[in-house]
Amino acid sequence: MTPDVQQDPNHRVRELEGRVAELTRELELLRADRRSSARGRRIGDPLPKPPPPTGRAWTIRAIMVLMALATGAAVAVNYSVRDIDFSDWSTATQRLASVRVSPALMACGACALIALFLYRRLTLGFLFFAVCAVYPAFALYLMRPALTLPISERAYAWTAFGALTAWHTLVSMLCVMESRRIGRGRGRSALIGTINCLAFYPLVWHGLNLYGATNAGPIYACLGGIAVLLAVYAESSGTHRNYLFQIFVAAALVLFNFAMNTILDGAWFLAALAVECLLLAALHHWTGIVVLKSANVAVLIVTFVLTMQAMKFTGPLYVGERALYSNWLQGLFAVGVFLLTAWYYATHIRSVKPQHRRLSGHWFLADTMFDVPSSTVSLLHAAGAALLLTLLMISDLGNLPSLPFMLALSSFALAVIGVALRTPQIEVGAVMLIVASHVSFYFFLYVGKEGFHEQPMFTLYTALLAAYTFVGGYRSERFLARISGGRSSDHHASASIPYVVAIGSTAVLVHRFAGAAYTPLVLAGSALCLAFSGVALRAAGLKLSAVAALAVSAGLWFYALVHPGAAISGAQVWLMAAALIVTCVAVERCFPWRVQSELMRGTIDHLAQVVALLLAGAIGAGTLAIASDGEWRAVLLFAHAFLWIVLCIMVPEPEFRWTTLLLVIGSAAWLAIAQRAANPGASVTVLVACGGVFVAILCAVWFLFPRRHVHDGARLAAGK
Repeated sequence: MTPDVQQDPNHRVRELEGRVAELTRELELLRADRRSSARGRRIGDPLPKPPPPTGRAWTIRAIMVLMALATGAAVAVNYSVRDIDFSDWSTATQRLASVRVSPALMACGACALIALFLYRRLTLGFLFFAVCAVYPAFALYLMRPALTLPISERAYAWTAFGALTAWHTLVSMLCVMESRRIGRGRGRSALIGTINCLAFYPLVWHGLNLYGATNAGPIYACLGGIAVLLAVYAESSGTHRNYLFQIFVAAALVLFNFAMNTILDGAWFLAALAVECLLLAALHHWTGIVVLKSANVAVLIVTFVLTMQAMKFTGPLYVGERALYSNWLQGLFAVGVFLLTAWYYATHIRSVKPQHRRLSGHWFLADTMFDVPSSTVSLLHAAGAALLLTLLMISDLGNLPSLPFMLALSSFALAVIGVALRTPQIEVGAVMLIVASHVSFYFFLYVGKEGFHEQPMFTLYTALLAAYTFVGGYRSERFLARISGGRSSDHHASASIPYVVAIGSTAVLVHRFAGAAYTPLVLAGSALCLAFSGVALRAAGLKLSAVAALAVSAGLWFYALVHPGAAISGAQVWLMAAALIVTCVAVERCFPWRVQSELMRGTIDHLAQVVALLLAGAIGAGTLAIASDGEWRAVLLFAHAFLWIVLCIMVPEPEFRWTTLLLVIGSAAWLAIAQRAANPGASVTVLVACGGVFVAILCAVWFLFPRRHVHDGARLAAGK
């Protein structure tokens, strides 16, 4: 390039404009190619050939013939029911004029006439009205043979339903042809294909039940084979992996499941359904068809419900000549297959980013609510396995005193399997068994199960149960944080469940060693350890469980104050109450500690802070109300409220101020009610006035002293 050209800006502008025009033309060509391309074809591949017009025309003619036969047969059956003899024409015409035609038959005839009017102008409209004419006419008038027909019932059933199957097949083929003519699997053809399937298959099911067919299984299998052939036709005719392909695949899966239900016995059918979950996962991995994943979730739910209902089945299951009781065999087989499917989804199936996908119907339903993430599907299978194992053990071993510890042992085995397979979803499923173990533990405590406390090494088993629960809960919290981000209130609440259920077993263990007097203090120390562990490990669930431990500690503390067997001296009462209050405040201070931003804290964290402070105030006020002398009770309670107001000045946060407000109002109201109950004629004006003064002081502190807010930048980042 010469120096004159380099210095000429107009030349450079023209050169850039030429490149822009060239790139714009190339972009438009690619967009046009993509619009005209079929799903499953890469950009640049040759366009699919249009369908031959002769095949489409003959299909339409065959549909018209079958529609005319169906409506005509419905009219003939309608008149034959009314006993009109057409041999005597004069009598027949008189009786025909007096017959009232059914409104449903008139509607079917009108739909047939509209379809005939539209077949040259709007093929999809022709199909829609033809479907609306034939299926209602068949359901209302042609399910059973008329009395005047000289044909057996069996022959009529095969003829009528064979013609209906031919009708369904022809309509499906024409839907495929129309989707090829109007582009990439358009939704209107898919809608008519869906209506065709939803109308045809229930009629077949009702017909098989009506005639009591003994060969329903092979019929369902044949219909499933027809659906597979229709899916192959939709795939190989140009519009690869379009909507109709997905619909036919789903219909084939449903029909094959009906065939298995008819052919196989109960236990074998449930085993086949469990294996089907694994096969669907493998097919989804091989083909990438999203509808197979949705079908997998549906089959999982059906298998779980049916297996749960059959859990009490104790009949023999014959393998060769050997008879086995099938409840444990059937349940453990389903559990094993579910675990294997969970492992397969977690380790082999990965979601594909949109920029890495081909133009393919593989991604039909992709990125929608039906495209369940693979990790979630894996978690569903693991949860199903854990629930089935829990139900199996409770149904057969529910009378044993060692049931809680056996459930915990099963959970440990499940966790070991998850670690060995490197599948954290199975470990999360093991947490469900832990929760079931604690529920049965508390139930046996409540009902006083005979021999439960007297088990050998009961204390050791309880300690191992509590420790294992905290470890398993922490691992499940780490995995759930990968799914939800670890910041939402829902995540914090769900992650704290294993820790919270372990508080009760920990309290039982502490009570066996410390007694009723010192159990609240030991539990409060455990709550402080949990809060510090939550801060160190950045586990919000541990901090929430610390608040739950404080609640249990407060309840046991009030029980020890009013129970004469606790034997707590006067000095010990005030020292232990002070220690409990300090522990509650320390646990509350752990929530904002080492938090990088206010956005990391959810609503449930602020609520937990308020609960911890309310527990501290309730412990102080309750101890003063129970253990102090009656003459100084009001003064001490108001002095306690004043100390909380001072604490609000030192820690200017909303949680302290709301707690103090509730504490002042609650203390004044309780004193007024207690004084009026002791002396109905006494005046409570002084108490109400003192309470009002303290509320006024608190309001002055609230508005005069600075408060801490979320910074404006954090608010903008949160989109508030």
